[in-house]
Amino acid sequence: MAESTEPTPIHLPNPKLAALLAWLFPGLGHLYQGRRAKGVLFMASIVGLFVAGMVIGGGKVAYASTLPLSPVPGYVYDGWPFICQSGIGVVAIPGWIERSRYLEGEGPLAIPALYPPPTGERAARAPEAELSSIDQSGATVRHPDGPAKRRYDLGFRFEVGMVYTVIAGLLNLLVVYDAHSGPMLTDPEKPEEEDAPTDS
Repeated sequence: MAESTEPTPIHLPNPKLAALLAWLFPGLGHLYQGRRAKGVLFMASIVGLFVAGMVIGGGKVAYASTLPLSPVPGYVYDGWPFICQSGIGVVAIPGWIERSRYLEGEGPLAIPALYPPPTGERAARAPEAELSSIDQSGATVRHPDGPAKRRYDLGFRFEVGMVYTVIAGLLNLLVVYDAHSGPMLTDPEKPEEEDAPTDS
């Protein structure tokens, strides 16, 4: 009996809902679809990577830029990390809420780590202690705004933490795609037909 060469169809319940769940929290869409091993793997690796980045960066590397949304160089320079981190919905939604609260002049709501640092006029009105650091010689260093202070205080840990969280957000976009479209299927190899012997 010849083996079937057709790939086995995979039934994925509600791919759009699975993609939304995977965006909200890494691996959740796969758990919804019953693909538990993948769901747990994605959850552990991506959430672990993001949390590691937040720990390395002192909890200060994921926040939405307060500049107006536009393709100008200032916004692109200041805003690109959060755009990439937004591949994880549980980071993106509170981050945008905290950004809105910042722009309305209100304080942090739920997650102070996602609240933007003072910039512009708010940085000019900030108390001296909020925008100053003490260097190795004991001198006070005044910073122009909150992001500059964070970079100065954390040094390379700020950049490393940001890179970890950015990679986690971008990897989760692949997880969202997998939850929506399912695993990649390859065509099975067809056995090569042997040449029939000829009478000569």
